[in-house]
Amino acid sequence: MKEKSPVDPITFEVIRNQLVAICNQMGTILRKTSYSPILYDMIDFSNSLHFKNGDLISQADNCPTHIGAMHISTREAVNVIGIDNIAEGDIIISNDPYQGGTHIPDIIFTTPIYYNGSIVGFASSRGHWIDLGGAAAGISSSSRHLVEDGLVIVPTKIYSKGEPISSVINFLRANTRMPQCVDGDINAFRATLAAGVLGVKGIFDRYGEDVFYQTVQKLFDYTETRTRNAIRRIPNGQYRATDEVDCDGISPDSVHIEVCLTINDDEILVDFEGTGPVNKGSVNSPIANTYSAAYYALKFFLDPDAPQNSGYYRPIKIKLPEGIWINAAWPASTRACTTAAGEKIADVIWKALAKAIPERVNAANYGVSSEFFGGSYPKTGGYFVFGDLAPGGWGATPECDGMNVTYNRDGNCMDLAPETAELFYPVFCERREFIPDSGGAGKYRGGLGMRQTWKIVGSKDVTVSQMMTGTKTGASGINMGKPGRPGKSILNYGEKNESVLGGLTPEGDWKMSLFGNSPLNDGDSYTSESPGGGGWGNPLDRDAQSVLEDILDGIVTPDKAKNEYGVVLTEAGDEIDYKRTTALRESMK
Repeated sequence: MKEKSPVDPITFEVIRNQLVAICNQMGTILRKTSYSPILYDMIDFSNSLHFKNGDLISQADNCPTHIGAMHISTREAVNVIGIDNIAEGDIIISNDPYQGGTHIPDIIFTTPIYYNGSIVGFASSRGHWIDLGGAAAGISSSSRHLVEDGLVIVPTKIYSKGEPISSVINFLRANTRMPQCVDGDINAFRATLAAGVLGVKGIFDRYGEDVFYQTVQKLFDYTETRTRNAIRRIPNGQYRATDEVDCDGISPDSVHIEVCLTINDDEILVDFEGTGPVNKGSVNSPIANTYSAAYYALKFFLDPDAPQNSGYYRPIKIKLPEGIWINAAWPASTRACTTAAGEKIADVIWKALAKAIPERVNAANYGVSSEFFGGSYPKTGGYFVFGDLAPGGWGATPECDGMNVTYNRDGNCMDLAPETAELFYPVFCERREFIPDSGGAGKYRGGLGMRQTWKIVGSKDVTVSQMMTGTKTGASGINMGKPGRPGKSILNYGEKNESVLGGLTPEGDWKMSLFGNSPLNDGDSYTSESPGGGGWGNPLDRDAQSVLEDILDGIVTPDKAKNEYGVVLTEAGDEIDYKRTTALRESMK
């Protein structure tokens, strides 16, 4: 007689949800105890639990760009140190893009989970540090070499048996422009990992080792089954797409990417054959980042609600030819990999999926719009670095308009609140507003981009570095939807000496949208205009009443309503002239 499994459905669900709750608790602790605004205010971090072989067991819904990277970095940390050399209370730190990392600012902390004297798993926490040296404060978008991105940390112990290794911590302090945050943030990560360890030990204490191990294996199989069932809903075939990143930060030439999705019953092959070579600038992606971008791009349209664990990866195969920029090797810079590269990897996969399931796939999102400032405080002379992950417009969906001014897919982060920036740094937020007409026209409209202005107050030696995509053509529409408005950055917006820093100029020229160390003087302002999202479907099929509501809300101007949606208002400007609208739409069709 077959032995009955001790893991009944109720126990399985309780443990499954408890694992997610542990990861969420880790995130709460990190946010509440960290010193850096990019962690506690902008939530640029992820937390996960792993099986003893490194397989992902559970992960909080933090940064999607970390979905497929956490297990790789955990395995690399264990392999480099050696599992026999990892004691209880050890913490391993790393960020090397070519040993499981993504870009230099994302530091990974990993600690073992011991039970009854043996390692049963690992807890990991990955968070963005505001500065780790490099060629520019916060972000070196025009790097030519990995060392220009900042301090490269191979897997190294920072705690040994619960005791800090002061030489490593001192080394970190000496290689950042913000040493005042190092100790506080390290302690926050340590507390975060401790919560993960205690949570898993609690499950062992209550249910025992056998139930835990069987639950984990059933959890992997459960997610795999749900994912395979979702893949079966996509028609078999090969679906190809191409796309471009605006530039690499060194050359104005666009960076090419190609993908071919092969759907074969319950499996997907993601083949990037034809993608351009490793570039000279910062838009290169190591394996961990490329895998992660592909995984999260597909998850939107497979089974988003399925538990996130290693079972999800089993039906998805990824092919990366040697020498392409999304399979970069040392010493290529990867500074823009999580955002500029990761978002474009997702874009091209969505484009290919749209050929398979056009009734389900969204139009393109805005991409990325980030700026980082560095300089000295006017009174103390101390150095500061702060960055803003500016949101933009999401692509329209087959069912509704795209989200306005929302951070991109890969990060799921928050932008920096002006109140926080003005409290800690010599800046003033002059404006923060929607950009009318920036969403691509369609049956469903793309989301709006944002115009935001930071003015320098008192400091005379500030530099700004920028990473923005979607500045040449804007986010693409789908199924006859129009592209979103391209983004740009502007020096001294609205002043007599106004000039474009990056993006299209009024004369039609284009300036590099990835740059570093552009100088700002006291009283100067930097304005970012993030791109809008693409539209979905024919604009002439949009409900005329919805167009009117957009006009009244300041989202769409009357001119765009007429020229792209075929909607004409009465002379009063607050109602639709249905007779003229019908005639205009017929002529436009």
